[in-house]
Amino acid sequence: MKMASNSFKADGRERWVITALLLVSLMTAPALAEEKNEDGNVSSPAIKDKQPPEYQLGAVEVKAKRQAREGGAESGYKVEKVTGVGLLGEMKLQDTPYSISVIPQEFIENLQASTPDSLFRVNPTTLINQPQDRGNQPYVMMRGFKVDNFQTRENGILIGSSMANVEDKERVEFLSGLSGFLYGPAYPGGMINYVLKSPTLAPQKNITLGTYGGSTHYIHGDFGGPIYKDKLAYRLNLVGHEGDTAVDFQSVNRFLASGAIDWHITSNLLLQVDASYHDYKINGTVPAWTFNSGIKHASVPDPEKLWAQKYGFTREERAKVGTNLTWELNDKFTVRTGLAYQTLTREGTIFTNTVAANNGTYTEKATIWAPWKYYVTSGYAALDSTFSTGPVSHKMTLGFFGRHHELKEYQDTASVLTLSGAFSFSNPVYVAEPAHSEGTRNFVDSGLTENKNFMIGDTVTINDSLSLLLGVNYAQIVSKTYDRETGATKASYEKDAWVPSLSLVYKVVPQVSTYFTYTEGLEKGGTAPATAANKGETMAPLSSRQYEAGAKATVGGTLLTLALFTIEKAFEYTDPADKAYKQDGRQVHKGLEFSATGRVTSNLTVLGGFTLMQAKVTKNASNTALEGKTPVDVPQQFAKLYLEYDIDAVPGLTLTGGAYFTGKQAADTMNTEYLPNIVTGDIGARYQFKIYQDYPMILRLNISNVSNETYWLNSSYTGAPLTALASAQIKF
Repeated sequence: MKMASNSFKADGRERWVITALLLVSLMTAPALAEEKNEDGNVSSPAIKDKQPPEYQLGAVEVKAKRQAREGGAESGYKVEKVTGVGLLGEMKLQDTPYSISVIPQEFIENLQASTPDSLFRVNPTTLINQPQDRGNQPYVMMRGFKVDNFQTRENGILIGSSMANVEDKERVEFLSGLSGFLYGPAYPGGMINYVLKSPTLAPQKNITLGTYGGSTHYIHGDFGGPIYKDKLAYRLNLVGHEGDTAVDFQSVNRFLASGAIDWHITSNLLLQVDASYHDYKINGTVPAWTFNSGIKHASVPDPEKLWAQKYGFTREERAKVGTNLTWELNDKFTVRTGLAYQTLTREGTIFTNTVAANNGTYTEKATIWAPWKYYVTSGYAALDSTFSTGPVSHKMTLGFFGRHHELKEYQDTASVLTLSGAFSFSNPVYVAEPAHSEGTRNFVDSGLTENKNFMIGDTVTINDSLSLLLGVNYAQIVSKTYDRETGATKASYEKDAWVPSLSLVYKVVPQVSTYFTYTEGLEKGGTAPATAANKGETMAPLSSRQYEAGAKATVGGTLLTLALFTIEKAFEYTDPADKAYKQDGRQVHKGLEFSATGRVTSNLTVLGGFTLMQAKVTKNASNTALEGKTPVDVPQQFAKLYLEYDIDAVPGLTLTGGAYFTGKQAADTMNTEYLPNIVTGDIGARYQFKIYQDYPMILRLNISNVSNETYWLNSSYTGAPLTALASAQIKF
């Protein structure tokens, strides 16, 4: 008998009622800190010079041609700064010796994004590796390496959980390549930082109604404003989302409440507090596909059909609270600290389909998980100091950041069942849910991971043209797994390493900078997948190194970036000879990465880029036949181009569209099969105008995969079908 979970109690209809009541109360309530001027009209308090930049954005009046602001559509979504480059803090994007791309808030809104997948698909440096609807754990590929949700950061703090929502994000920052010096243990492909929306002193009330595809519907409220004069401000985002998606028998039920408060205790001391809660359930999770040795990927299963069972689902409940403090002691020293704590409960039933013969059939296996729970505590502390040694200026940062991650599970945490039925590619076959039992025994400790990092870095400015970034990170990883029956340590390792970094930045002219960076990295080893002979075994930590040379140029209103890179790390794979997951040999990726973001003309916005790459396996002792092979699911080239064009004849009307190309990918370890090229396209439009009392309104329509292409996303998943998104947003 399937265990009845007590972890989730709220009914979807109850959430809709709660959300509606909160939205109505916020829309009708006056701002707590509104003041009246001499004429008796309501006005916002003045903003002091010491306020951070985000307070100065406020509400933007909608016009046919709005005044450009950083990250807005009128500036081509181009940003000038990144909020946090590891413990180095805020830096100008053009001055960073790293390849960084940013998706700002207004672009997230105009894409009508609801999940990270929507951003990964358009961002020029990322490829979707595991889709969101597999089980609310979106994985992405960067520079040919997988970056999973356990290395994501929120406001620069390592949280390491899925990010089911993007409506409460001010921007998403993608750093390509190694970031070990900046963040400690991290994947060599890159790092993703989700930045929460900041409180505003200018009152704002935004309401959006729409559909995220299929027959889903949602309401999103985004509110901000002062609480007490210019000392205290808030931001609150509420989302209710439910309904059937574009995939048969698949539905989503999601609720999000996310808030933040900024308190300027003094002119030099800022305390920021944020808290969020989300409850996410997807019914009808898509399966992962595996193919036995020698079996080719046949025709693509129709992505509009559910090729798993109707009773499959994933449910996640996440509660998180965080705080940041910035204290400018004087003009020489600044203290920055941050701390976050979250709990995450997950449960679900997911499916794996295995193709064992070239006869159009497959077998299906269900994995049923009782609720398990993560407890994560993460934080950092940094001291910045600025000083000069003769004509040379320095900005030195000393810091510590770390994470403590615990996993608890039931002793009988999961059931793995092979389903009975004649499963065929001609049409999905749905069978009755078999009897099973899990989650009936004790809830016990299952695993622990700790990261500790001590960093010192110095940005040395020699003159207006030349600067150096020197630093080292002492990184430690501790990992333990426990036997759920006895509580004894089943496997453990502890690894530490000095992770150095050296960067040189040379500005040819103020608008053009070049750089060279050498850095090393340390990461937790991979875990053998369920299909491996040694499933569940965790590999030893991995070391890696990267050489990167690049250039950044601002041409008119467009930022152009170019990076040449070489990354080397240990190779992890499932050996086709004995089906064991191994760590042997090296994996070397060499490539060129280009991107362009901004206004090309007064009417045309471009966001796009391409990557050309050569990825190879070298020095494999266990299986020399693998040497020279391309790692699975790593295309040698991909390109993306997203465009927006403002129609002068119809003020407020903007046409949008995109084209996305992914080159062929190796589908198996020995490279006996390659998946074909992928080409998809999007179209859309939005219209901005004013209604009663000059309130701005924006109507949006986006159609992704407009030609409804069917394709293998990679060796394990199919691409998403045509999906139409529409919304209406009003700003008060």
